[in-house]
Amino acid sequence: DASVGAITGFHIIEHIPFGLLLRLFDEALRVLVPGGVIIFETPNPGNILSGSVNFYTDPTHIRPLPSDLMRFTAKSRGYVEVEILPLQPYPNHVRLTGSDVAERFNEYFYGAQDYAVIGYKP
Repeated sequence: DASVGAITGFHIIEHIPFGLLLRLFDEALRVLVPGGVIIFETPNPGNILSGSVNFYTDPTHIRPLPSDLMRFTAKSRGYVEVEILPLQPYPNHVRLTGSDVAERFNEYFYGAQDYAVIGYKP
């Protein structure tokens, strides 16, 4: 208990059943020191290409995990200062310009391919 300053997991939470994911959050909170941090990175289903095509190129993925769900999960399990950090956007040269529609298109197709949920033990 209370012996670890940080726990990270990069592209693992989409591979485990949701009940086990809740246990991971609980056990991580148990072993973190006060002020300790979790960082879990996962594919971003808010990006249509990542969530509907690329996610399924790995047959061991169980389900996409929306960032709002992971934010809620972290908060409900006792973490504070929970944030979502968008990661791995497509390069700017592939983005469309010139209208609000282009900007929305960019967000859904060329935005962050992954994100990290970050939370702290109080």
